[in-house]
Amino acid sequence: MYGQTGHKMKKHKAYQPILIDWLLILLFGLPLFSFTVFDKSQSAAPAHSGNILVLDLETTINLALNSDKLFDAQSGIRTTELIKEVSLSEFNLNIIPKGETGYIGGGSAGSGLTIGGGVNFEKKLPLGTQITVTPSLLKAAKKFHSDFQIRLSQPILRGFGREYNLSGIKRAEFSHRAAYRAFYKSMSFTMLRSIELLYEVAKHEELVKLNRESYHRLDRFCKATKIKERIGLSNALDVYRAEIELKQAEDTLSQSEEILQEAKDSLRDILGLSQDTKFIVKVSLETSGEVWHLGEAIETALQQRIEMDQALDQINESRRLANLSKNDLLPELNIVLDYSNLGYGEQFTGSFGRKRESRWGIGFTTSTDIHRVREKSSYESSLVGVETANKVYLDIKKSIFLEVKRTLRILYRAREKIALQRHQIKNSEGGLRLAQAKFLREFATHFDVIQAEKAFHFAHMALICALIDHKVGEYRLRAAMGLLLEKI
Repeated sequence: MYGQTGHKMKKHKAYQPILIDWLLILLFGLPLFSFTVFDKSQSAAPAHSGNILVLDLETTINLALNSDKLFDAQSGIRTTELIKEVSLSEFNLNIIPKGETGYIGGGSAGSGLTIGGGVNFEKKLPLGTQITVTPSLLKAAKKFHSDFQIRLSQPILRGFGREYNLSGIKRAEFSHRAAYRAFYKSMSFTMLRSIELLYEVAKHEELVKLNRESYHRLDRFCKATKIKERIGLSNALDVYRAEIELKQAEDTLSQSEEILQEAKDSLRDILGLSQDTKFIVKVSLETSGEVWHLGEAIETALQQRIEMDQALDQINESRRLANLSKNDLLPELNIVLDYSNLGYGEQFTGSFGRKRESRWGIGFTTSTDIHRVREKSSYESSLVGVETANKVYLDIKKSIFLEVKRTLRILYRAREKIALQRHQIKNSEGGLRLAQAKFLREFATHFDVIQAEKAFHFAHMALICALIDHKVGEYRLRAAMGLLLEKI
């Protein structure tokens, strides 16, 4: 009887810890399966309410491209447009009024008060031809003098030809194209950076959510451990270990919340939003399914990247400047044609009458430095500029090759990591179920269950990071290939 009674008492005591543990689970909500399957199609976001801004991909890009971050690049375009207008005005018809007045005295040559004026009509042609037409009228010594002059000057050696005389316009057009490309690069960078920060916020929101779940789970576990200590089912060491786990979870949650706020501040800054603007993020993590091979990606990048266009344009501009400097080595020699028609009379109308004389002339003018040190130095520098432009082109081509290769490799690695983490989640889920089954049969402790749950959540967090890294990597690859933004 005693043995049977003792056996029954032992059997009752054997089930007592299990019953108490189940009671603790019901009282403090210690979950058997505390995990959330992450929906890769869309990050978790609260519902839209009030004045909260919903930031999806399209809205974020539009805000970024219309922010003040692109002001400097836009002002550069406007500056080059003004320079281009000034360069074009060199070939406009210039109308320059002129006037003179004075007093000439002394003997019979003195003419007394003189007053006169005229207008210069000047026109420059693309071949370097300078045409000046000047009608004028002068009153001196009680006589009116009218004059009509035409002057034509044509360079024969230095300064002859459209390439030389249109150099200012071509230089302004080159600067204008370069300013547009700089604006395009700024837009592409701003667009990519805004996408990166948008997904960064989405990632840290999920991490904060998971860390908060981990903290609350460990908080319940710590309370349960303290209760079990009071009834003799745990010891002080178990409580100490539980408090350490809780403190680490609290620190991790605090750090993740701080990182999330920094990411949100950075996103507000690049979008030009005030720092008190509230917003929610709504993004898709569905992969595009595009598969790029290295050779194809590099060939596309070399054709689409705006840096390649700028480098080739710089080579052509350097060669043009070298030809211009070579022309400056020639001596200056101009042919000049002059014609004037003069008349005078006592009356104003009389100066336009029969008493008129016509004069014409033809000649050559020259003015050349014999040594031409400055011109020779400029020409040698222009040749160095051509070599430098070719070297820059090769360097840019190499850097694009390495950038595409590195970006594509990172994207492949993220894809492999996604598959690995999904497999890891399955394994950790199995480990969690096994730990919980052992826990119910007292073959495992609470810490075994918690560690199994933590392993599952860490795998879940790694999957979130891998999914977002892959999504951002897709945009980085498109940017590296010059496909992120359509050329302007």
